[in-house]
Order: sequence, then structure tokens, then C-alpha cells
Amino acid sequence: MLSSARQVYERAVEFFGEDNIDERLVVAFAKFRKAKKKSSSKRCSCQEIYKHYTVHNKKFGSRAAIDVIVSKRRFKYEEEKRHWRRYIYLWINYAVYEELENDDPDKVREVFKACLDVIPHKTFTFAKIWLLFAQFEIRQKSLQGARRVMVRS
Repeated sequence: MLSSARQVYERAVEFFGEDNIDERLVVAFAKFRKAKKKSSSKRCSCQEIYKHYTVHNKKFGSRAAIDVIVSKRRFKYEEEKRHWRRYIYLWINYAVYEELENDDPDKVREVFKACLDVIPHKTFTFAKIWLLFAQFEIRQKSLQGARRVMVRS
């Protein structure tokens, strides 16, 4: 029954278009899913519903509703970045330790590259890590390496 309801919902989205979908349809589908107690197995559906809700509010909602959505997203972004900031400073301290205590430039490069690999650059990035990596390359008298880092940033 749930798959049939999903098909009806998807047809409605196709028929009305994502931008013109009525909020009552989205709410009705969400209530139906809640009544069937279908949880995170199809988590993308909940994200899809929220996306439609956001689009609808941007087009037809009041300024206050839009501000609430933006502030929620901003809060989530800032919270996530705050947690990442702590994590990034651990990487920075590790790179500084390798450079000053162990005097191992290859290991420092590995640390910076590993740090840059774990950062979700599509969500956000840390300019500080790129600059520190480039400054390290300059201290190693590798202007070409510093250029490569800055171009990659």
C-alpha cells in the first residue's frame, strides 16, 4: 500500500511540477507515512518533503516563514562548522608538531593532504587550512608547491 501511495505522490509531483505542488499534498503524504510508521528506510522522502515545503514557502510564504527556514539552515550550518572547527584544529596541531618537533616535511604534507581529504568541501571549507599548507610550502622553499596548493583551494 505504501508503494502505491508513493507512486500517486510521485505522479502528483510530476503533474504539478516541483515548484507548483500544493502544500496540502505534501502534508497529506507526510501524515500517511507517519500513520504507517514508515521510518528511516526511505529517509530521502522526508528530505524531499522538506525540500518541497521550503520551495513552497519561498514562493508563497510570508517573510517571517522564510526567515524561520533560513535561520534554521544557518543554525545547522554554523553548528556543523563549529564541530568541524575543533576537528580541524587537531589536524593543524598535528601538522605543527610534525614540522617543529619531528622536522619531517613529507609527513607534514601528508597530514595537510589527509586533512583536506576529510573536509566536505561541497558543504563548506576552511581557508585557514589552505593558507597554512601554502605557508608551510613557502617555508620549505617550494614556491611551486605553494602555488599548487593555492590553485587547488
